[in-house]
Amino acid sequence: MTASVAVVGAGPAGSTLAALLAGAGIDTVIFHAARGPKHCGGGIPPRAFDRMPLLRRLAAPRADACRISFFAPGAGAAPSIELPRPISVFDRAAFDRALRGEAEAAGARLVAEGVRRIERRGSSWAIEAGGKAWRAGFLAGADGATGIVRRLLSTPFSAEALSLCAGYYLAPPEPGRISIGFVGGAASYAWLFPGPSAASAGIVAPLAGSRGERLRRRLRAWLEASHPGVRFDWSRPYAALVPTPGLRAGRVGGGGWALAGDAAGLADPATREGIYYSMRSAALLARCIVRSRPAAYPALLRLLLLGWHGQTLLARRLFFTETGVERFVCALRSRPAARRAAGRFIAGPPGCGRFALDFLISSLRAGE
Repeated sequence: MTASVAVVGAGPAGSTLAALLAGAGIDTVIFHAARGPKHCGGGIPPRAFDRMPLLRRLAAPRADACRISFFAPGAGAAPSIELPRPISVFDRAAFDRALRGEAEAAGARLVAEGVRRIERRGSSWAIEAGGKAWRAGFLAGADGATGIVRRLLSTPFSAEALSLCAGYYLAPPEPGRISIGFVGGAASYAWLFPGPSAASAGIVAPLAGSRGERLRRRLRAWLEASHPGVRFDWSRPYAALVPTPGLRAGRVGGGGWALAGDAAGLADPATREGIYYSMRSAALLARCIVRSRPAAYPALLRLLLLGWHGQTLLARRLFFTETGVERFVCALRSRPAARRAAGRFIAGPPGCGRFALDFLISSLRAGE
């Protein structure tokens, strides 16, 4: 069996890529291993809906959060920020299923088998999945940070380029409100996202020196302190690796192949948000393939990353430090203008650099 493009992985990056390619008339096959989706908060910011028409028509249940609260150990809690536009929280399994459905509806062929073997043969790729052989002219790896395509064609991520996310699925204690806690150091934070069927509570920290159960203990302590009187059920734990290599992701494309999403190391360097980044990288790769310029993808992706990471790292250096998070929460508590600036940033579309300047100006008198 043959296809013009073989997409390995049917998460947000792979399904988005397959849907866009098939919708443009390109013969596309997508391989989907029968395993659960990546565990995460499931939140998607408003700017993603502005840039991704596919999201706007996606038939997947979601819960919209219109308020967000921040907590810091030395500053306590700030009043909830009212968001001008809501953050949408999806059940990740339903979200991934809906995206796969969009890919199939566009004409992509879905193979519900994991890829066992990939070989380069002349100008095409030989792929073995489910005991069957496939040939494709172009190979797209969207099967995660440790997937087969990255292992074969690029370099593995170092421990320094990975973060560990650990958490629980819980009954939502307060629908419509997201909680963020800066706990355990500047590079670590916790969250509670109220989803349509369950809330995702999690904590993320650099992989080096992190252990899942240690992170969960920290998460439980924060949740119990920030939501007094709520009885939590800790019976549904989860964990996941998040790639955060920034501009040092290694090769993301070459002759007849490319990586997208987690496989390309795409995530926000401060928040580790990944769904939006995965879909944007897939849209960029699809555009390059449709225009018969796949070789341009690595350079164009790097330009996109320079913009994302330059702005985000500026905000990270200003706010994601031991004293920075306390000043951030204190400013939110004492200055309505600072809360409005934070709400505008979260709702988008201004980048983190614009937010940093806006927030600093609005909070200059936060201590008075």
